[in-house]
Amino acid sequence: MSSWFIRRANVTAGGGPEPTPGRLPAGYTELAYLQSDGNQYINTGIVPTAATDVTIDMQITSISVSRYILGRYKSNGQFYLYVGGNASTPYFQFAWSSIYANYTGSTIDTNRHVIRLYSDGSTSHLNIDGSDVFNRTTVDHSGNTLPLTLFRGGDNTVYGGMPQKIWSAVVKNNGVKVMELVPAKRIADDVVGMYDLVSGTFLTNAWSGSFLYGEL
Repeated sequence: MSSWFIRRANVTAGGGPEPTPGRLPAGYTELAYLQSDGNQYINTGIVPTAATDVTIDMQITSISVSRYILGRYKSNGQFYLYVGGNASTPYFQFAWSSIYANYTGSTIDTNRHVIRLYSDGSTSHLNIDGSDVFNRTTVDHSGNTLPLTLFRGGDNTVYGGMPQKIWSAVVKNNGVKVMELVPAKRIADDVVGMYDLVSGTFLTNAWSGSFLYGEL
């Protein structure tokens, strides 16, 4: 068995919810997580707005600064979470528009965390493990036309993706869940990706290389 396969008890101990057996349709096997080396990513197809609320259960596997965790970078309408700085003092940077903010007060480490980016209409928030740690005034970002991505800031960013694992991702717009992604394998061809429980769509790697994964 390859080294990235771990037991179910270990994958749930880090703070994420227990998977629900049988929630995927025939032809798919639910996985514990997907793991990217920074070159693989998932394109959700959802263009974020001021009403977008994203929660990811994730773990940075290697602190490589100047790398994206999620989002899309664009001169207008930015929406991303990014790690910058240096290896000893990294910081989170997040943006909901053409203006960004840096947050250095959290511990950016290789532990598993639940990270949420959301807006209450006037203020955008960065929430880590259930606690709001930073916020900034929301400004117009209607110039955004590019879809939200996971594991990377898109296919055209100079810094690429942070090496990481993702156990799940939930996207809401105006408080309504529009996407709930869980790692999955398509049995017919062993292709891995994220299965959307809301739309019944299977999303696969949109860039280079291959995702690693953990089994339940």
